Amino acid sequence: SAGDLVVAGGVFYPSASSTLLVSDNQGNTYNVPDVVRSVLGATAFPTADAYVALAHDENVASSGTFTLSFDTQTANSYYVCGGVAFSQAATASALDVTAAANTVNTSQNSQATGTTASTAQADAVSVIVFGYSGADDLTPIAASGFTVTASSADPSGGIGALAYRIETTVGAKSGLWTFGGVPD
Repeated sequence: SAGDLVVAGGVFYPSASSTLLVSDNQGNTYNVPDVVRSVLGATAFPTADAYVALAHDENVASSGTFTLSFDTQTANSYYVCGGVAFSQAATASALDVTAAANTVNTSQNSQATGTTASTAQADAVSVIVFGYSGADDLTPIAASGFTVTASSADPSGGIGALAYRIETTVGAKSGLWTFGGVPD
């Protein structure tokens, strides 16, 4: 509804000429990206790897059907993309702190999200996006206390997920994704 904070996240394969765009059918403008990183740690295209990204817009105008679009201008480049809206959020300067992490995890059982600096206030929301690049039949299971809003697994390409957690205390925040399934 009008005034919401909308956060979009995705896992994708870009091309060298990709530009990440997030938009909606209501004409809102998204900060793109808040965080973009390849699963191996690169922060700029075009390393041949999967990337994760988060974008947001605050005080979103909305009426009727709401459609969020996540576009890399590269055909068939997504594992997963999704969004989540939060009511009663700050209508300006809603982004407090960010963190990004990558792990080369040969046991393929978990991925740290990174740890943020301390949050400015207790009533906050943490949003995490996870991507794994590899031909393994794995399923992401969210970090403790997180609610998964979008998840996809492709045994030929990788897995990805978007999740959030409502925070009630000031402090540094982090999460640890765990995987289900059996590595190939």
